[in-house]
Amino acid sequence: MPQALRGGLVLLDLSPRRVVRTAVFQYNPDLLYRRLVRAPDGDGADEVIELELELDATGDPQATLGIQPQLAALESIAFPARTLAKAPLTMLVWGQARTVPVRVTELLVTEQAFDLVLHPIRATVTATMTVLAAPRRSPVSADEALRAEHRLVREALAGRERQAKRGTGRLDAFDV
Repeated sequence: MPQALRGGLVLLDLSPRRVVRTAVFQYNPDLLYRRLVRAPDGDGADEVIELELELDATGDPQATLGIQPQLAALESIAFPARTLAKAPLTMLVWGQARTVPVRVTELLVTEQAFDLVLHPIRATVTATMTVLAAPRRSPVSADEALRAEHRLVREALAGRERQAKRGTGRLDAFDV
């Protein structure tokens, strides 16, 4: 049986190309919401992703600070300090076919339980992210190239769905 993949957020410094920080989700969210809204220029759609993360250190004797380190990692990836030469790029990693450049717009943290010295030991974090759209022209930078790659992967997946249903003779051949 294959091992389940876990999603996460990755903060990249594109000059020089290196991973600055990662936050692997303790548990994969049960739900991931995608909201598509027509772009202001009418060309394509803007995509907003929202997911709810569960953090839990209940009964973990090594979690002397509770879940504070995990919360700090999420916050520092979502809202990085401007100490890098160029603004870093945040990537949502959600499987092999969905690694997308995002801008985290909001983290809503609900701390639900505490240890004896009031460190949070259980929390729910709702993360809201805007997918960074691919430019309409040829990409010129590394972050634009990653955005363009995401757009191409999405278009390829849409093409597979159409090819799989073509020729079935059903009225719902293009339903999703």
